[in-house]
Amino acid sequence: MKGYSGEDTKGEAFWENNTMSKFSLIYNIFTFIIYINMESYAIVQASGKQFWVEENKFYDFDKMLLDRGDKFSLNHILLVNKENSVAIGKPFLDSEYSVEAVVLRHLSGPKIRVYKMRPKKKTRKTFGNRRKLTRVLINSISKK
Repeated sequence: MKGYSGEDTKGEAFWENNTMSKFSLIYNIFTFIIYINMESYAIVQASGKQFWVEENKFYDFDKMLLDRGDKFSLNHILLVNKENSVAIGKPFLDSEYSVEAVVLRHLSGPKIRVYKMRPKKKTRKTFGNRRKLTRVLINSISKK
């Protein structure tokens, strides 16, 4: 194939002149700058799942038995990056850091529809489900 073997590209690969590679380079630089400017984050375990949480952002956990406006702290902290110093737990960080959160509201997740049909039997069943969620705002990630 002409162009793929490099015979007419003057020793350069044919994809080096592609404009898409320039855009991907700009995109990689931009994401790297955002990654460097990230203040602090933590990886916590809540509702049987692990979440990457940042300050002043909200997340949806499985329904918690808390009221709207209640403040609580997340105890199962796996990793904390605070001011470019990383602390890793084995498996959890024991009372070194705290992640403070507040309950914003309770809501239902997206509707899941399940349709079962047995062919040639005229048997059809439809099931539906909406997960109950709690929206939580992360106030602070701090060292004790």
